[in-house]
Amino acid sequence: MCIRDRARGVVQPKWLYASAPSQVSPGTRLSAHDTGRLEATLVGSSVHEALERVSYRGVSDWLDNREVWLRSLRAGLARRGLPSHRQNDAIERISTLLDRALSGQGRWLVAAHPWARSEYAVNGRLDGHIVQGVIDRCFETQDGELWIVDYKSNTPPCDRHASEWHASLAEEYGTQLSRYASLLQSLRQKPARRLLYLLHTDELLELTDNGPFILKHSA
Repeated sequence: MCIRDRARGVVQPKWLYASAPSQVSPGTRLSAHDTGRLEATLVGSSVHEALERVSYRGVSDWLDNREVWLRSLRAGLARRGLPSHRQNDAIERISTLLDRALSGQGRWLVAAHPWARSEYAVNGRLDGHIVQGVIDRCFETQDGELWIVDYKSNTPPCDRHASEWHASLAEEYGTQLSRYASLLQSLRQKPARRLLYLLHTDELLELTDNGPFILKHSA
């Protein structure tokens, strides 16, 4: 397997650079359905970016400068084309997800670890195919375990049992996470645990060969 590590040394977070391009041009007329989809997408991406920022600056920066963060996030929503009448709801959703994560299991995920990266780009060849991607969060614990975590802002369905929802998430994202694990395992020379962090429920869903299960972790 040939792998090129694109994150040499300390990875610089995206928010140090120029603003990301708009999802759609501001002022574009969107149907209610498309606006809802855009809002969901931007809420998810904004939470990802905020958690990356927390991993570099620490949870205290969010707690001490919350209004500054929210103004910046709102500007990002506007820049990416979310209509102004939907921005308040989006900011509320983002704030709720971040509060839940940073007062729950997400706080440990973005904390300092012996080795850790956020939005970590990897690529390589698996089974004759080029595979590349970006891992939301990966780190080695004090016990030497290697973790790969994929953040998910999916809303739990009201008409399905939790175990069915977890199984569907594992089916939808399991292959991708396994590929990323193979790439990272080659780089770090140790097996990796694969997890989805479910932001709406503050749950860690571990994907194993025996199926998915909720991991109860205490920092």
